Amino acid sequence: MVKKQRIINMSSLNFWGFILLLLLSIFSYSAKENLKLGIVKNISAAMLFPLEKTINFTVNTFSLHKKNSELRKEIALISLEIQRCENIKRENKILRELYGFKPMMDFNLIPCEIIGKNPGLYNKSLIIDGGFEDNIDKNMAVISADGLVGKIIETTQKSSEVLTLYNINSFVSAIDLRSRVPGIIKWKRERFLIFDDVPLHSDIKVGDTLLTSGMGGVFPKGIFIGKVIKVQESPKEIVMRITIQPFFDFNLLEEVFVITEGTNTSLISLSKTDTVRVSMINLDMFKKIKETQNFYISFSENKKPKINLLKNINH
Repeated sequence: MVKKQRIINMSSLNFWGFILLLLLSIFSYSAKENLKLGIVKNISAAMLFPLEKTINFTVNTFSLHKKNSELRKEIALISLEIQRCENIKRENKILRELYGFKPMMDFNLIPCEIIGKNPGLYNKSLIIDGGFEDNIDKNMAVISADGLVGKIIETTQKSSEVLTLYNINSFVSAIDLRSRVPGIIKWKRERFLIFDDVPLHSDIKVGDTLLTSGMGGVFPKGIFIGKVIKVQESPKEIVMRITIQPFFDFNLLEEVFVITEGTNTSLISLSKTDTVRVSMINLDMFKKIKETQNFYISFSENKKPKINLLKNINH
C-alpha cells in the first residue's frame, strides 16, 4: 500500500515538473522571438531614420515656404491698404480745409498694462499703470487692438481707472458704419451690449459694424465698437432692440491704449482775397472712382467752395 502511494506521488511530481518545463520552454522561445524582433526593429529604425528625417524636413520646408508666401502676400495687401488710407487721409484733410471745416486732430496712443480688474456685476472697470506722469487725464478714450474699451474716470500720479463699456454708467454715442443710423451704446447687466434709441424700422442689419460717432466730445469719431448680432422690433415699443457684441473681450484684456490729442498742421494755405481762386488737386478715390480724377475747387466772392470734376487736364 505504501509502495503504491509512493508511485502515485512520483507520477504527480513528474507531471507538474513536465508542465513547468513546458511553460519555461514556451517563455524562452517567446523571449527569443521578441529579442529577434527587437533587434530587427532597431536595425530598421537606424537605417530608415535619416530618410524619415529628410522627408519630414522637406515636407516642413515646403509647408513653411507656402505659409511664408501667403504671409508675404497678406503683408503686401496690408501695406497697400495702409498707403491708400494715408493718401485718403491726406486728401480728406485738404478737402476739409478747402471747405472751411475744422481740421480733424491727429491722435497719440499711450500703451498701458492692466494691473487690476473689477469684475463687478454692474460696474466692470480696469486699473492701468498710467497716470498724470504719462499725460493721462479724465475722460480720455481707452482702446484695445480690437476696438473701444471705455474711458478714464479717475487718475493718480502713476495709475488710472477705466470705465469699460460693461458698466451701467457707460453711454457711448455710436453710428452704423453702413447705414449711418445713430444711437447710444449701453449695457444692461447682460452678456452683450445694446444699441439703444434707434427708431423702429431703421436700417440696421445683423452683421453691421458700429463705431463712435464723435458726438459728446469724449470719444473720437471712427473707433470701432462692435457688430450687430441680433435685431428685434415690437409694435408695442417705439425703438428697436439691437444686441451688440463688442470687439474686445473683457476677460482676455492684458494691455490697452489711451488716446491723447496730438498736433495738427495745415496741408494747404489759401490767401484771403475777394477774387475767385482756383486750386488744382489730383485726387485718387480708389474704390469710389476707378481711375484717377482731377477736379478744381472754385471760391466765389462769398467764399463758398464748389468742386468741379474734369475729364482731361494738362498739368
